[in-house]
Amino acid sequence: MIRRVMEIKDVRNQLMNLLESKGSSIYREAKEYLLKNVTAESIREPLEYTSKTYTDLLRPALIVLSCESVGIKPRILRPIAVTMTLIGMALYLFDDIIDRTESRCFKPTTTGRFGAGTALITGGLITAKAFTILNQTRMQPEIRKRIIRVFWSLLYKMSVAETMNLKLRRERRMTPQNKFKIMKMRSINIEACTKIGAILGHGSNEEINHLAKYGRYLGTILELTDDLTEALNLTLELEGRIKSGSWPYAIIWAEAHSENVGKIITTIMESERLNSHLTQDLIKEMIKSGTITHIRKKICKYIKKARGELKSLKHSDARKSLEFIVEASLSLIPT
Repeated sequence: MIRRVMEIKDVRNQLMNLLESKGSSIYREAKEYLLKNVTAESIREPLEYTSKTYTDLLRPALIVLSCESVGIKPRILRPIAVTMTLIGMALYLFDDIIDRTESRCFKPTTTGRFGAGTALITGGLITAKAFTILNQTRMQPEIRKRIIRVFWSLLYKMSVAETMNLKLRRERRMTPQNKFKIMKMRSINIEACTKIGAILGHGSNEEINHLAKYGRYLGTILELTDDLTEALNLTLELEGRIKSGSWPYAIIWAEAHSENVGKIITTIMESERLNSHLTQDLIKEMIKSGTITHIRKKICKYIKKARGELKSLKHSDARKSLEFIVEASLSLIPT
């Protein structure tokens, strides 16, 4: 058991080192640009807070690695990666607003500290900053057209996923199948990164398609991993998610397979105060329902799919790194 824990820790450290080497400088540049020419304290404060509470090394690292796996890195790689990093930050804010997430690990989110209105305005400004960079970046007309198409597809599909999510929650028609469909739609968040990297690297249409699918499958894996982390209350937001109706997929699946899970959820929703004992009971019953085994099987299925997409690429250090990222995702599953 101790050896297994050490192996997992080692894999996670290797993953972090890889993401830092490929994405940290781009992420820092995104944070610096975020606060550039912002003097009004009323908006600078939430922007600074957001940049401190949101760390994203994965998106820029994936863009760099996807680009390297099909060709050399062009001059425009950095500004485009910065653009994607800022858009990811804005989507993170919007997601917290929609899910009414006011705290995570005892720390207020931007929504929790400044209110949903300020968080919404902040997300809008971050998006505007991102597209300002994109607009100012000089690139070939055909490359620009393809990159803009990817960004539009990302924002459009994320909007469709979230409106569907809100509608089903409002109508209380959220099933495990519907929730997982939304999660797969949200995977475009990662797919856009690998596709953009392949386009910037002047990859062939076949290479671009393979890397886009790889990103889609990796995105689904990460959605499932994050979902299970929330369902096990490792981010300390589960009870709030239950009360707001924004249930993790793992909880929805468990409710469909266990009467006890449904009873505890009803008790939590009807209680006026937070009750950690009820939350613990819910987690225990969720685990008994077989949810973790079910999600692990899904993740293994998508790891196999992602691996398959990389086989068509030429051998390179970048491809090995992309393979490692998807393999390392197993170490991120809560145990």
